[in-house]
Amino acid sequence: MKKLLLLLAFLAHVGAARAAEPAVTLTFDPEENGALVYAPVAALSAFFTPTGRLWFTVKIKNEEGFTLNLTNIRVTLTGVDVTLPKVLVIAANTTKSVSLAEDETVFIPHPAAASVTIRLTFAENRTPKTVVLALAPYVPAVPGGKYFFPANEGDLGPEEYFSGGTHLPPEGQRWGADWSVHRVIGQGNTSSLRAGGLDAVNEDHLGWGIPIRAMADGVVLRTSTGWENNPAAGKRVFQMMAETDGEAITDVKVTSLGETAPGSRVQRVASLVRLPDNTFKITIWDLFSQSRGIAQRGSAVSNPGETVKAIAVVALGGTRLVTSVRLADDTHRVMLWQVSADGQTVERSDAHDEPAVAVTEVSLAKMAENRLAAGLRTTAGDLRVAVYDVSLNETVVPRGVDSGDAASSVGVASLSETRFAASVRASTGALKVIVWDVSDSSPYPLLRRGEATAENVSRVATALSAGGKWVTAMRTSPGGLLKLARWSATGDNPLVDLTLTPELVTNTAEAIENTALAIAPGSGSDKNDNVASTAILAGGVFQINGWGDPGSLPGSYEESAERTAGTVTAVSIDQTGTSFFVVGARTAAGNFKLMTWHWGFGGGNSVYLLHGDCRVLYAHFQDGSVNTDVLYPGATVGAGQVLGRMGNSGSSGGPHTHIHADRVFPLTSIDDMIAREALGTLPLIGARPIPFSSARTMRLAWIFPGGEGHPSNNFTTMTGHGMFELALGIRPGINTRYVDPTVIYQAFNGRKEPVPGSPATGGPMPTPGLALGGVPAGGTLYLRGRSYNEAITFSTPMTVRRYDFYETGGPAIIGQ
Repeated sequence: MKKLLLLLAFLAHVGAARAAEPAVTLTFDPEENGALVYAPVAALSAFFTPTGRLWFTVKIKNEEGFTLNLTNIRVTLTGVDVTLPKVLVIAANTTKSVSLAEDETVFIPHPAAASVTIRLTFAENRTPKTVVLALAPYVPAVPGGKYFFPANEGDLGPEEYFSGGTHLPPEGQRWGADWSVHRVIGQGNTSSLRAGGLDAVNEDHLGWGIPIRAMADGVVLRTSTGWENNPAAGKRVFQMMAETDGEAITDVKVTSLGETAPGSRVQRVASLVRLPDNTFKITIWDLFSQSRGIAQRGSAVSNPGETVKAIAVVALGGTRLVTSVRLADDTHRVMLWQVSADGQTVERSDAHDEPAVAVTEVSLAKMAENRLAAGLRTTAGDLRVAVYDVSLNETVVPRGVDSGDAASSVGVASLSETRFAASVRASTGALKVIVWDVSDSSPYPLLRRGEATAENVSRVATALSAGGKWVTAMRTSPGGLLKLARWSATGDNPLVDLTLTPELVTNTAEAIENTALAIAPGSGSDKNDNVASTAILAGGVFQINGWGDPGSLPGSYEESAERTAGTVTAVSIDQTGTSFFVVGARTAAGNFKLMTWHWGFGGGNSVYLLHGDCRVLYAHFQDGSVNTDVLYPGATVGAGQVLGRMGNSGSSGGPHTHIHADRVFPLTSIDDMIAREALGTLPLIGARPIPFSSARTMRLAWIFPGGEGHPSNNFTTMTGHGMFELALGIRPGINTRYVDPTVIYQAFNGRKEPVPGSPATGGPMPTPGLALGGVPAGGTLYLRGRSYNEAITFSTPMTVRRYDFYETGGPAIIGQ
């Protein structure tokens, strides 16, 4: 009986624990001054009211002695009650975070209630964890709590409006936006191009070259400049960053070892060259200043008398290299090399010969830090694949081998730690792709899982793609065209062959020579599944191309960009970082050349400003438009100061300006923040909304030509509001004053018409004297064409313009 009572008491205790709120500590973001903040969103027109958007991340610290399983999050405030399903497993005494997804952003009234109740339900507890948080609209921590719109109305033409598409969760930029310029042709009919313009021409985009201005006073944390303009909308430029020439060689291969140290931003690469006397040489290179600088480190040469006929190299990490060579007697030799931390020393630590295997061609791929795959073409013309492990005592250990059909060109790509693919030119002349799995069984450790064939080719190369897929680049036969294909392997049952399928296939119209072909994984756009290829064109001209997965247009890669650089007879390529590549080449003169390339990515020409407690990125400016003599780290800027001109650099799909804000952790000084930003280690709390003041707006699709002079257009003023999802048409006002004594609406015939009541900012004002009040230096005064009796004294430098485009009433004359 006593044991029964104890059991019942224990069960009651457990039941009580499960009925109580779980022991968790919650931390929310965005949080400001003790309140969860939301983004005020501008009304669609004057007939609507502003609204709010609530989005947050919650960090959950599990203080229970058992695992908790989050099942949903409920958000409740006046007029809103939303339950969002969530699945999150949190082990005992650990912390995890969960965010609302893009389609889970909560629509709320604005102004909103003073508080919000948030309940987190866990499968283990009948009672949810409940917190009540203060709720407040976001106000930037800048003077006056206001961001100006980052452009000037005077830089727009008639019927033109700024508009943008917002970046939504889970993209990481949250409340950021891409701003461009659109022209209203008719209600619901807009264009971002000049009349008769082409989308493929940067200059034909209405926003191209418009000055972009600081939204508030601030301090420059960093600038990123020197990036070429992308050639056209949807294309990312391939830009050569640096090159260096070297000694006479007969062949070359390159591989990337990664960063010299975490966060160093210095990339290390190795070149393997075959010298004219048939010996080989390994050289270590450091790439710095975003690959604009190349520094040679240490090197190593083959042993005396160790001559080679074919070479291959792959890095297994920052300090290990593996070379595969065909010796003079056609023996295959695999060598392991150790690279010192400073890159000055390269030493061979082990070598493994396979004297029974005579080879003519070798290809390598890294499978893991201690494993690589080799694809070989034997002297008999057959394919041979092998896997090698590197043991704990740094020796090369054969893991397994297998043979295939006849092959005259071969390349391998690692798909995982236990799977690799070979692409070969078969005896029939057709491309053949084959996949092997590495098994622990014996005596057949390599399992051939599937194969597929395609059209006739004369040469192949291959590289890993995203998601366990791989890409082949080939020279077609006949025709000699460069062709790309991305392959996937489906089927996980080890007893059933994989199905190999070409998902994307792309032909080029340009013929390449049969002498060289190279390919590397890339990330030159907002898609992850891209590749860069190099080839030799007719006449020996080197060419590098970027290829992107179009996503919405399956079946074919999109060519992003191409560049040429002299004549060569051999090429090799590897990726050194996001959108950065290293290319080794043998020039037409027979000399070594190392080139670094950048495939348009990131913010391009950009300025990073500290506005209050936020680091704000202004990105994709025109090449040469950011004045680093004025905008240097530590320089102060004023609201309305020009930062650069709207352009198309970096990861930009067309001319626009991207802006987003991240709150930074409080740091000791501006100098500390500048130093950390330069290293890429500035700690950020999370993204923040960007609400504007002093801009007039209305939903773009509803605007009739005629602006505020059209009786059906009902613009509203942004007073601390941003935008979200729906594209608004915005006419900004910043450092700008308008003068127009006209007292009635002008239908269709005025650039900017008077609005009822007192104008929020900018005017129109009835007299120049009133308009001049408070205009900062560098501002612009717009006068409607007519005579003004009063004299005007300018106490600060200012631009004066006439602004009514539709009338021919003569100039604006003052002082009469």
